[in-house]
Amino acid sequence: MFKSSSLLSLTFVAGLVAAQSLSDSCQSALSGIVTNADTANCLNPSALISIALNGGNTSVIQPIDTWLTGLCAQAPCTNATLEATTRSILSGCSTDLGSFGLNVNDDSTASSVVATVQQYYPTVRRVVCLKDSDKLCVTETLTTVESLVGPLTLNNVPSIFGTIMSQTQVPTNISCTSCAKEAFNIIKQDVPSAADAINRDLGAQCGAAFVDGNTPSGISQSASTASPGTNAANNGALSIVSISSIGASLTMLGSAAFALLM
Repeated sequence: MFKSSSLLSLTFVAGLVAAQSLSDSCQSALSGIVTNADTANCLNPSALISIALNGGNTSVIQPIDTWLTGLCAQAPCTNATLEATTRSILSGCSTDLGSFGLNVNDDSTASSVVATVQQYYPTVRRVVCLKDSDKLCVTETLTTVESLVGPLTLNNVPSIFGTIMSQTQVPTNISCTSCAKEAFNIIKQDVPSAADAINRDLGAQCGAAFVDGNTPSGISQSASTASPGTNAANNGALSIVSISSIGASLTMLGSAAFALLM
């Protein structure tokens, strides 16, 4: 249902771009984001270092869990931080994005992307910070995906991405879980324009109770409600980190979010 979503498409494309050979300007832009105090206070980017250091054949589920646990404990990003971060990526990675047919050089397009990021960031943050008992829903979903397709490593991102996108219907043990139901509840609340299509598709696959709006037992929200700017700054030592590896891991996170949003 969300396969045609421009937001999710941009998430996946951004991850795939980062997983390839990046231009120097793009690497510089991403390095700046990781070491920037404002993004460090709300996106916990330095925690991604462990993903790159784990190697290409090691499962990234635990490092992603560590990253998101830290991110969810932080105050949310301000719109100013989101705009600065987005514009930095669009400017520094314009050539890389252009190879995927995305022309982000004109200011009107950049402004449109910034507005989209600012609009949907709170929703995405709430979804990725959902917990089932004491485990993050993203971690739970990635673990289920891994049981179906094998270890989720940096080296097999392209094949896993292709497998997920080729499915006409996500398996019910991914799309009809308590985590997926609460993710749907959040989307229905934040993006009511998508409610009809979501109700129809998920109701048909998962049953009427799935779309009744009730929060499933055991599901909780771990996203901090602290005011933006109240976190202590983190420093990321990016000189030893592969930016392309971090981008590849974000593709897998996008895959998990995609499954939760189905």
